Amino acid sequence: MVALNIDKGGPEKAETFLEETGATDLKAYYDPSGKLFTTLKAVGMPTTLLIDPEGKEMGRLVGPANWASPEAKALIQAAIDAAQSGSQ
Repeated sequence: MVALNIDKGGPEKAETFLEETGATDLKAYYDPSGKLFTTLKAVGMPTTLLIDPEGKEMGRLVGPANWASPEAKALIQAAIDAAQSGSQ
């Protein structure tokens, strides 16, 4: 998982958010230019992209999501399983 902050206020805001939400093992990356947002064709924030081991987009979700929910965990596990079976 990669967290990318495009907030023009600086990286501190993202780092504070990660600390407040308990995501302390997640490193935040910062793109103040916002060019990656355009490159990824993101249309809103937050945007979550699921990328396979070859770098191809497997799925996209625009808006907030409860990634700790059983449904989200099942979705991620299914994507991991699909990527692993496709690489064999």
